[in-house]
Amino acid sequence: MASPSFESLRDRIQKKIGPVYFLIDETQFFSKHLILEVKKKFLKKVTSENCRTFSSETISLETLEEEINAISLFTPQKLFIFTDADRMLKNTALWFSELFKKEIKEYCFVFVASKKSSHALSRFCEKEECLFEFKKPYESQVGHWIEWIGKYYQKTISPVASVLLQEKAGGDLLVLESEIEKLSIYVGDQKNITEEDVKDLLYETRTHSIFELLDYLGNRKKDKTLIVLYKMLEEGESEIFIFTMVLRYLRNLWKAVEWKSQKSDVEVQKLLGIHPFFWNEFRKQRDQALKLPFERYWEKALETDHLLKSVNINKKDILINFVNTL
Repeated sequence: MASPSFESLRDRIQKKIGPVYFLIDETQFFSKHLILEVKKKFLKKVTSENCRTFSSETISLETLEEEINAISLFTPQKLFIFTDADRMLKNTALWFSELFKKEIKEYCFVFVASKKSSHALSRFCEKEECLFEFKKPYESQVGHWIEWIGKYYQKTISPVASVLLQEKAGGDLLVLESEIEKLSIYVGDQKNITEEDVKDLLYETRTHSIFELLDYLGNRKKDKTLIVLYKMLEEGESEIFIFTMVLRYLRNLWKAVEWKSQKSDVEVQKLLGIHPFFWNEFRKQRDQALKLPFERYWEKALETDHLLKSVNINKKDILINFVNTL
């Protein structure tokens, strides 16, 4: 069985794409990132026509033959991804093993399994050295993967923050990646994720609510924005935290509006540190905000900031008034 490290197989894919990959992945994290690399290298642009995903367990041979023999006028290259390859039916596995004995042109096949199997396709891929196995990392290795994921999102993670992340998510790499992605969005253009960032964002039940609040705010849905805000305040969320996140969002929105005629979307996305996953939605909100009175917002924000730092005042009412103004 071929068993290179994740990094070496990733490097190999970046240099040259093979026709077949059989990935046994206990984590589903490694196969996710390897498939992303295959897509980037093999396909100029991923579409529903050139990238197809099927369940190995339920797909029929008739459907397989139709998909593989279908001729496209727009793209000669096709990527086929098959999940649950360890549960593939014997006749399907045998069909694939016979198919791959022929020369495969312009197609790439990726099979993802969570455990070993003994069907014909698995044996064929092992013999052809295109079967790769990835196990869950040992506890002592998790820190390395936290660092790797941080670099993937262009962030450094402090040692204490790394320990807290591991304490929060354990060794589940997909969960860790999800948490680090949230943190990278939370810290914005700040390059380092600190202990305080992890405590602030992940050790309270605030993540879902704050992003929901900002999404409704950005889409000008006043009633829903206020409903989420009231709920967060009732659950004891900090007025300062909500105000800081809203202010950060407004700052990014204002900069995006200012730069719209000066910089490309790619430049703006990178400068603001907005993850590609959220960019399309943010861009839509930017286009809706072209005529917003930002100068009035900054005056109100300055007033609100001063009031929230006062001692004997109802901070909830001050924050609600500020959000209502927006």
